[in-house]
Amino acid sequence: MKLERRTLRLLALSGVFLGLLAVAFLLASGPLRSAIFVTLSVSGIALSGAVWPEMLVMAYLFAGRYGYEGRLAPGDIPISVNQMMLVGLLVLALINSRYILQAAKRWSFLGLLLFSFALILGLGWSLGVNYGAFKVSRTWLVVVPAVLIAGALVERRRSLVPLILAAFCIGFALNTLGLLNFEASMSSTHRLSSLGSGPNVFSRSVGLSLLIALLTMIALFQRGVRTPGQRLLMFGCAASFLWMLPGFVLAQSRGPALALAAAIAFVIALSLWGNWRTVAAGLGGLIFSFWAGSLVIESLIKTTRFDMTQKTNQVSVDARVDNLWATWDLIVSQPILGVGTGAWPVHIFGIDERSYPHNFFAEVAVENGLLLAGVIAALFLFVVGRGVLVWMKAREPASRFMLLGCLASWVYFMINISVTGDSTDNRLIWLTLMAVEVSSVLASMPLRGTAAVAAHPQGRPALAAAAR
Repeated sequence: MKLERRTLRLLALSGVFLGLLAVAFLLASGPLRSAIFVTLSVSGIALSGAVWPEMLVMAYLFAGRYGYEGRLAPGDIPISVNQMMLVGLLVLALINSRYILQAAKRWSFLGLLLFSFALILGLGWSLGVNYGAFKVSRTWLVVVPAVLIAGALVERRRSLVPLILAAFCIGFALNTLGLLNFEASMSSTHRLSSLGSGPNVFSRSVGLSLLIALLTMIALFQRGVRTPGQRLLMFGCAASFLWMLPGFVLAQSRGPALALAAAIAFVIALSLWGNWRTVAAGLGGLIFSFWAGSLVIESLIKTTRFDMTQKTNQVSVDARVDNLWATWDLIVSQPILGVGTGAWPVHIFGIDERSYPHNFFAEVAVENGLLLAGVIAALFLFVVGRGVLVWMKAREPASRFMLLGCLASWVYFMINISVTGDSTDNRLIWLTLMAVEVSSVLASMPLRGTAAVAAHPQGRPALAAAAR
């Protein structure tokens, strides 16, 4: 979408205004500081919603919460930034109501909706009411609205590029904040994070940005870097990759590291289907990542979670394996309905606090039943399997590579949900599933390029019509 000169001027003035507000916030104190903070937050959210709503969606999804967070606002403010963002999302939903209905008909969102209703029903027989209520509220107030509005924005623009760029910027910003505040961001266990995200959420976001940068470089390498703009983009992606890799490694999260390697390997495996330039670029990126990551570890970290010969790391892995065996015993005892939403820690540890088996499907099966876990697994296979088939048949290079990137991102989060976190932590799996479904539709259309989608003769958008 091209911006007029007048629009660019307004954006520049808005940026200067927000920058001045940020400086004033840092210098102010007392009630004035709180007032400036509210003005800065509301202005930033309004500008994002008007110009780049995908950034607002991704920021809210990253935060993963709707309640008050003291580290993000002065203590005398009765509303949090997250709640302000939720209001912004509701406004976006009203503006894009037509596209909301289209996005709600996607298989990916219907699967999320089924899972969300099952969480509510599971509270009826759960002994872990506190943790169960936490999961239900986070799912319904964070994951469901954010994924639905993201889908509506993609339906409206008929492009995934703004959403992908927003995801990249979130990870890049987190990494930058973590590295620039290195001493304050490192935990006592030598793990990096920022904005209170925790090492696992931090590394998932930064890892996704690494994958986006690498895939962009592979796409440019595949086409050939000829114009000054392409050279600049290649340089920017390479510099971003080198800047984010140390932060990703310093988070010392084994799951995201394994997931990133698996996603790159997936790209390489599919590219064996006749595209050797992509294979060479992917192998080069994978080898360089391992080499550079090992240098970061050797120079900055005395003890690392990646060294599985250390006793502490062995104990951590053994404990998760033991928990999975205990989870299986619970599944066998109550296979149909499960033990109830949030009840896993009550049955395993005797506590109603946040704890989980570090495997999404084991978590769903034990708390909400094997039937629901099987339905979700079948939905994943259906959407992703259709995406792979479309990728094999597609001929338009840009939409074909976009689909490959979405599939790789889904693999990245699929590995993540299999080895770390709970369903609220792994909320981006639903967003990547939606991206795979939409990019499959775009790649299967008989038009050249995703940006040249015309209106359907009967008045319906072609993206919706092609999904029929």
